Amino acid sequence: MGSKKVRVIALLVVLVFEGFYWEKEHSTTVTYDHKALVIDGKRQILQSGSIHYPRSTPEMWPDIIKKSKEGGLDVIETYVFWNYHEPVKGKYYFEGRFNLVRFVKTVQEAGLLVHLRIGPYACAEWNYGFVSITCFLFVMLGFPVWLHFIPGIQFRTTNNLFKDENLFASQGGPIILVQINTCNGFYCGRFSPNSPSKPKMWTENYSGWFLAFGNAIPYRHVEDLGFAVARFFETGGTFPNYYMYFGGTNFGRTAGGPLVATSYDYDAPIDEYVDNLLQWLSSELPYKQPKWSHLRDLHKAIKLCEEHLISSDPIQAHIYSKTSNDCAAFLANYDSSLDANVTFNGNSYFLPAWSVSILPDCKNVISNTAKVVAQRNLQVISSAHSVNELLRAPSAWSWYKEKVGIWSNNSFVESGLLEHIDTTKDTSDYLWYTTSINVEEDIMPGKEKDYLLHIESLGHAALVFVNKRLQGFGYGNHEDESFNLTKKITFHHGNNTLDVLSMMIGLLVGLEGEYLGLDKISLANGSLWTQGTALPVNHSLIWYKVIFLAPEGKGPLALNLASMGKGQAWVNGQSIGRYWTVYLSPSTGCTDNCDYRGTYDPYKCLKDCG
Repeated sequence: MGSKKVRVIALLVVLVFEGFYWEKEHSTTVTYDHKALVIDGKRQILQSGSIHYPRSTPEMWPDIIKKSKEGGLDVIETYVFWNYHEPVKGKYYFEGRFNLVRFVKTVQEAGLLVHLRIGPYACAEWNYGFVSITCFLFVMLGFPVWLHFIPGIQFRTTNNLFKDENLFASQGGPIILVQINTCNGFYCGRFSPNSPSKPKMWTENYSGWFLAFGNAIPYRHVEDLGFAVARFFETGGTFPNYYMYFGGTNFGRTAGGPLVATSYDYDAPIDEYVDNLLQWLSSELPYKQPKWSHLRDLHKAIKLCEEHLISSDPIQAHIYSKTSNDCAAFLANYDSSLDANVTFNGNSYFLPAWSVSILPDCKNVISNTAKVVAQRNLQVISSAHSVNELLRAPSAWSWYKEKVGIWSNNSFVESGLLEHIDTTKDTSDYLWYTTSINVEEDIMPGKEKDYLLHIESLGHAALVFVNKRLQGFGYGNHEDESFNLTKKITFHHGNNTLDVLSMMIGLLVGLEGEYLGLDKISLANGSLWTQGTALPVNHSLIWYKVIFLAPEGKGPLALNLASMGKGQAWVNGQSIGRYWTVYLSPSTGCTDNCDYRGTYDPYKCLKDCG
């Protein structure tokens, strides 16, 4: 069947990189047919992996991409995160971690290809996503918040307001296609394109799952992940993409909801810290094992079958022939508990349950997805500075106590509750609700009386103060971010203040410390901070600051906040994300020996309970 030309990649790159100089080395023709993508006239089997450039730093990119190439990847996939590239309509940002051009060029320098998902939405547990409104789930993923306030706007549909810039092909512009997700999930063997003229592509093969505050850590065995990949090729696929191959970190306020954690490791083949913090038995294996090595070997085995996979459709269930005497075969055992012995071409083969064997010459098994050769490695993290060491130098510490309730003249009066993002314009995790309650002395004999306070919230968390004293803390969870908080409180006669600090999805917007810029490095030695030996501990709404010498070396560092509660952290003025270390996962539900066999889901294999 003849190939069909696809010029969307070049056209979209021109659009996204408008205003930048792109050094063109040579042009590449990308087409496709029913079997595979065709690059410069040749069908290719392509292994792809997701790496989101804002979830690591530019200094980390070369090492991450190098490890991806060594692991057998041909393509790096990434979203374009519109809400950070255009935080205000008409004002663009492409610096630091958001330097998309630098990231793409780094991939190019490594000799790999790029799959650019321009959106306009980014379904990636990213900020401004999964917003619960009343009784249904309203999904807004990676959109700039200002879009929400355009009258008549509708997300993830054919809405004319998205076409006002006249850049679609029918309007004389360059855009001929915007990607709609194809197959996403843990398995894609049964998926087929919507036309016999298109290749079978898998845009998101989940290498694990994301972590939420208060949940145990999900993980996916490499035997099952490899089984899913081999099944995909066995059934005619030619382009799978690991989501994620490197997960990284949700720096700043980029984590979406509900309650998605700062770590976005995703149990990906490359560790969140790019393994530089880890010590391995062999310097030749600086990767998350056995996942990285087992997949690398699987990719090599599939590459040995490439000519057969792209030359024909299978003449039997799992056999691909290049010529009558030259073939490759996939032998599969889909049973989740029983091993099998099978006879193929006169030879006997042992097939473990839930596995696929790959025979590039229809005789010799080069790889079986259930047979893991690489040893599991142990993570060893050394401490550069201990908490006790820092506490012994009280002059290095300073603090600022946040005011409870109204702290400026920018407050306003409303008769009811407000939607958080609408009010904060997505500039803060925090929103104060303040009211006064006057208790007449004649209806309350004595100086004080107890009342029952009941709060029903759609989430995610709230601190409650009565007369500036903390009374309670309520919060939801990833599965249900709404919560009820019932607390006995005491009012005295006369005027009483009730302050509620709404938190996390992120009436006074934000904290005073945010307004004062306490997170900025320019205020590192500012007069707003208090210094002394009596460092306040176990107090809510405290800004802490410590100055210390950086450890020797150029490797990345991790900040251990296990002794803290809930908040955000900055290093040298850069936000490294939210923390919520006191929100422990349930003590039950984890399994020491999770069986990889059988269909996987995010709750099947859990670790670090409690």
